[in-house]
Amino acid sequence: MKPSGTIDGILTASDYRSSKSSKNNNYLKEHDNERKGDFKIFTDASLNKGVIIPARRPASPSKAKAEFFATCANCKGVYTKTNLRHHFAQCTNNEISVKGVLKKARITVDRIHERASEVLRQKVIPCMKEDAVLRCIRYDLLIMLYGNDLCLRHRQPYMHRLIRANLRLCGRFLIHVKELDPKISDFSSLYDPSKYYFLLNAIDTFAGVNESTGHYHKAGKATEIAKHINKIGDIYIGECIFNKEPDKQKQISDFLSLCKKGFSTVTNKTANETLVARQREKTVEIPSTVDIMRLCQYLDKLISTNYESLKNKFSYSAWRQLAETVLTRVQVFNRRRAGEAERLYISDFNRVQTIKKDDEDFQNLSEEERKAANEYVRVELRGKLNGCVPILLTRRWQNALKLILNHRKKAGVSSKNLYVFGIDGKTD
Repeated sequence: MKPSGTIDGILTASDYRSSKSSKNNNYLKEHDNERKGDFKIFTDASLNKGVIIPARRPASPSKAKAEFFATCANCKGVYTKTNLRHHFAQCTNNEISVKGVLKKARITVDRIHERASEVLRQKVIPCMKEDAVLRCIRYDLLIMLYGNDLCLRHRQPYMHRLIRANLRLCGRFLIHVKELDPKISDFSSLYDPSKYYFLLNAIDTFAGVNESTGHYHKAGKATEIAKHINKIGDIYIGECIFNKEPDKQKQISDFLSLCKKGFSTVTNKTANETLVARQREKTVEIPSTVDIMRLCQYLDKLISTNYESLKNKFSYSAWRQLAETVLTRVQVFNRRRAGEAERLYISDFNRVQTIKKDDEDFQNLSEEERKAANEYVRVELRGKLNGCVPILLTRRWQNALKLILNHRKKAGVSSKNLYVFGIDGKTD
């Protein structure tokens, strides 16, 4: 931190006279060269000497660590994280929302490996918690290249959460192996045939193997990290091909050949045995038909109440509750996964399919059956593995969804949000 006296800063007489009020002297203007210079020192490794230059020094020395500070995305000044939102509102004259101000600060500083892709540095990494795991992976070349690959493979915005979870798992495992062997510096240090048995032991301890039962405490961690090691190894081989390093490429290929055998016969086998044992121990209580009917009746009542209330006058609580109850009712009726129905696109909803009266099968129905068939519409949405999943909606639910879409602007839903059940403040 920059040494200073008992006052935060010094203004000359000309600076004071040029200001219209003394309030303007409390902070430098956003176009001030000194503030931009402080930001350059803060972000340029060739200029930084291991210190930061904040706009104001904290009163307590215990809060003078770099982890307590963040950069204003507007003026590039360095402020404490607890005070940044207040400064940002004043700095932008309340023209920009303070929501996500720390995310904007991380995007501005851009503290990440230079090989990281634009999506990774702008949308994935800034949303991650600033902790030891993030500090461990942000400059690790292989993990960042793996993140680039995941961003290309999973382009949908809602998949960014999955990418962050995968990167954090790799980071936690890297911290774990560093504790076991301090000589390991980064993820590439693991790809050595001599570390094969060390890696198997590290996965066992990472997943919490129980020596008495032979089962993992967290079997999912073992199988997931084994999968990530294989995929990162393939990326590492690609880097060796680009850099024309055949010796290292052969070393990594030999290591992955050992892992392919070890993961299938040791890690994955133990994980599968753990999952099978837990399935036997788990008691599944299936709800009775009476309970399901009661739930459906309760949801239908809520839909009717909130629909009439929202039809007469807009209320955010009625709008939100109507969307939640319709979504739940559709899931119960169609028996679909929550992730499928909740990500119904507006474009898919607008392409509803109704039964055609001149259809041959429709003509063969009785009068009561025709009346029942006209009560439903069909919608196709994206399901698992990009498959088309059909769901049925009643005319009543269709009208409720149309009402929800009509009031989405009043509810504060962004126009960039493409989902029928989108809420305010969420675009992915």
